[in-house]
Amino acid sequence: MGEIMKKKILLILILTILVILGVYFVQTKWNHDEVSQNSENLSQEKEEVEQPKEDITINMTVAGDVLCHNTNFFDAYNASTDSYDFSYSFEDIKKYFDNADIAIGTLEANFAGKAVGYSNYPLFNAPEQLATDLKELGFDILATANNHCLDKGFSGMVNTLAELDKAGIEHMGTYATEEDSEKYLIKDVNGIKMAFLDYTYGTNGIELPKGKEFAINMIDKDNKSIYGLEFSYETIPNELNLFDYDAFNARSNSMFEDYDYSSRPAKKASLSTVEKKLMKQNYSNDTMENRLARVESYMFGTVFSSDDTQTRIDRISSAYNAQKSSGKYDSNKFAQNMTTGVQIGMLILMVLACIL
Repeated sequence: MGEIMKKKILLILILTILVILGVYFVQTKWNHDEVSQNSENLSQEKEEVEQPKEDITINMTVAGDVLCHNTNFFDAYNASTDSYDFSYSFEDIKKYFDNADIAIGTLEANFAGKAVGYSNYPLFNAPEQLATDLKELGFDILATANNHCLDKGFSGMVNTLAELDKAGIEHMGTYATEEDSEKYLIKDVNGIKMAFLDYTYGTNGIELPKGKEFAINMIDKDNKSIYGLEFSYETIPNELNLFDYDAFNARSNSMFEDYDYSSRPAKKASLSTVEKKLMKQNYSNDTMENRLARVESYMFGTVFSSDDTQTRIDRISSAYNAQKSSGKYDSNKFAQNMTTGVQIGMLILMVLACIL
């Protein structure tokens, strides 16, 4: 029995030693694997942390005012197809748009529609094809809040936004609905989020209809701030707010010289004169309210019924004088007059040559 007991004890000791060795081996192997994994993770994390971020470059093209005078849309008109093509006007600057990640501009033309009548300074309304050509040029965004955005009234402004939507150009600054005015234009450009804002100091004296105050982002002149950002601005002469562009045209060409806008009195055009020249009719037998409303709708695309009679007449007179004044700078007429002058001069020379 003693010999058997000794063997059992020896066997138990051997098994105990084997179990201890097995546990030790497993524990050591597990710890080694865990340390290796942790080291590998730490090394990987270190590499990720130390890896420098690449610089992000954004190529941005920013353009100034997009305007369309009558000389522009006359030249862009194709009589054989009864259509417009403005693309040739942008051939020399197309290279600045080709590699742009985003292209932004300011639109001071309106797309109020052909029925309203295409017009130039001071109340702009351009052919709708211009919107398509601006998109094809490369414009992504156009700022629409400016002093000309109400040249054709609220309806003209809304139609302008619709044409931009149709052309695929995003816009900011003016809005067709209050819901739209509460949204911000935010674009992801190469991984960077950029917000775009557009505000104007005024609309050349043309007011929004009641209840449509949301439609244009206006600078708060009293608080001198936009969303808490301080800014400074120059006071705009009252004559400009009443469309006294005659005085504006007469100012010095130097942007560094001041011009006394009040030194040149505005010309006055009677309501009958404006009716005769613009509408080819005399409405003197009609009521004053009907006459004013008719001319205002024709010139501004809206009616200023809340203003007193004299203010409305002054506004019409000033706008009419500005329109008439702008005709002096019509480059097409100038070219035609120069051509006619040269032809008459050549004819006189030929007659003199024959006589002598």
